[in-house]
Amino acid sequence: MSEDEYRLPYIPKGAWLEERFVRCGKDCRCRLGEPHGTYWRLVWRVKGKGKRQRYVATEHLAMNQTALELRRKQVAHRRGWMRSTRAALAHARAVLRAVNERTRDVPRYFGRRRTASDRMLRRQDPV
Repeated sequence: MSEDEYRLPYIPKGAWLEERFVRCGKDCRCRLGEPHGTYWRLVWRVKGKGKRQRYVATEHLAMNQTALELRRKQVAHRRGWMRSTRAALAHARAVLRAVNERTRDVPRYFGRRRTASDRMLRRQDPV
């Protein structure tokens, strides 16, 4: 990360920017249909708690948009990394399944340290 990226605001996972027009409720022009605005807010969902929001000042809008784009790129990169990791893990499991299938007749303790239960079974076998 560059030094400029550390100065960007924190963007929660899955957040988006919304443009809002607000009615103040006073005896104002907004009561007749022309609302105040444009106000920007950053909105995100919190599991089990609904939506959360943070108002963004107009002078900070560009900085928040940059941070949002960076967050989306990081998420896309992480998803690609996870996809390739899952594919490698699936391949490793398939290889292990094939090896287990081919070596079904080989005792499972072969090449492993024997456990106490293995030693107990061995003592009971008459030689």
